[in-house]
Amino acid sequence: MIKCTNCNKVFDEEKYYGICPKCATYNRPKRNDNIDEMFGFENAYSDTDFTTKQYGEKDHDRMHKQYDGVSSKTLHKNPIPTYEQMKLDIDKKNNRRSKTKRTVTISGDSSHRSMMAINLLTIVIFAIIMLVCGLTCVTAKKAATKAEYTLSYETEQVGCGEVFDYYGIPISVSHAEVIDTELIKEGLPDGMKMIAIHINRHTEDHVYVSADECVYIKDNDTYRRPINRYELETAFIMLNINSDLILTDTGMLYRDGMFVVLVDEDADEVTLVLDQKKEVNKINVLNKRFEVALPLGE
Repeated sequence: MIKCTNCNKVFDEEKYYGICPKCATYNRPKRNDNIDEMFGFENAYSDTDFTTKQYGEKDHDRMHKQYDGVSSKTLHKNPIPTYEQMKLDIDKKNNRRSKTKRTVTISGDSSHRSMMAINLLTIVIFAIIMLVCGLTCVTAKKAATKAEYTLSYETEQVGCGEVFDYYGIPISVSHAEVIDTELIKEGLPDGMKMIAIHINRHTEDHVYVSADECVYIKDNDTYRRPINRYELETAFIMLNINSDLILTDTGMLYRDGMFVVLVDEDADEVTLVLDQKKEVNKINVLNKRFEVALPLGE
């Protein structure tokens, strides 16, 4: 057994190789001076004299390296710390590590916030660019549409009974007549009369052409739309008019028929206006206009 020179703990020297299990201090083993003198080890474990015998100095250093893990010079300059000192050093290291972790965490959060701010700024800039491009496209489209709608078109005067091609279909306007509306006189607007304009097709081909928003009747500088047969279907029955012959129910010039319209009571002539359009950039643009002057007979 041996007593620790640092903390006075008694322990088994051979079991712990002279290292105190409490404070980790290396304790020199008991020595025999005669043996030391015989083999030259009298200075082998000296803490102060390293110059007396070369062999003793080497063995001293070897023992420190074997049991302490450091050279004798390093150990004597920096003695092995006690258990309390080692525990204190460990606590200090842990505190430094925790502070470093907190610092890294804060730095990471700051970096994350910065990245989010950059991403948000990028999205805002992209949205502004897309908005500007969209407004530019809309403005350009409006300008182009206005230009397309204001393109010059040809107006062709057609005589009554004259055959002409309307959307590639040969048709003619035979005549216009005033309809006797005595039976429904009270149902008509004041100062108006009903007329019928008769249309003939000159082809057997089954070609359907929409006349929707293309047919107008002009009287006294006023443009009027034809009456849809469903608007006055009961009145047509009372007037003995076959509503199947009214062409505006489907907006198609698919057979011989007529356009029915209300005009001024004092009008003695009307003009049938047929617009022919073409598609430009998916927009229907007025291409040609046919005008047929029709006197009103009784």
